Amino acid sequence: MTKLNFQRLFFFLMIVAFFSGCDSKKNEAASPPAPKVENVAPAPDPSAEARVNLNQAFAYISSAKVAPNKAARDELLNNAEIELSAAIVKKPDYVEALSNRGVIYITLGKLNKAEEDLKRAVQINPTHADSLYNLACLYSLTQKLDLAADALSQSLASGFNDTERLRNDPDLKSLRSTKQFSEILEKNKIFLGKR
Repeated sequence: MTKLNFQRLFFFLMIVAFFSGCDSKKNEAASPPAPKVENVAPAPDPSAEARVNLNQAFAYISSAKVAPNKAARDELLNNAEIELSAAIVKKPDYVEALSNRGVIYITLGKLNKAEEDLKRAVQINPTHADSLYNLACLYSLTQKLDLAADALSQSLASGFNDTERLRNDPDLKSLRSTKQFSEILEKNKIFLGKR
């Protein structure tokens, strides 16, 4: 191969390489880059996270029952309220969290908030026996005895059967003193007996 032919061949290969490079760059510019796939952890399950908050609230409530004084008890109940509120944020229709926060509110004297939570729990699940029972307790405490009787009757019809609580719960004291209470128990075939 002569020097001239070699130069022509070299020149030809340079032109081909130049245009090949331009074409590939042109194609790269025309098509968007492929998205980068990263290992992304799945989103946490709000129901599972809400359950963790509920369990933590129960731990605070258990500790509050044996607290050495009212200040310590109230602090533990406030912590339980925070955990239950977090559970409700994560899962707004969490009946168990709403019902238990309602009980905390009753214990802390926040009766309007208690009524909101308990009514909301019953609205979500009209046959949630514990929510209905707790609503009966709230109404008994606030002397709304007709509402208390209705809520207790619905609770018993929904399966509430804790006779010890029916007999001794101080929150039901006002309702227990009415004729309606006896009628509700009789209607639901519940016999408390005397202690």
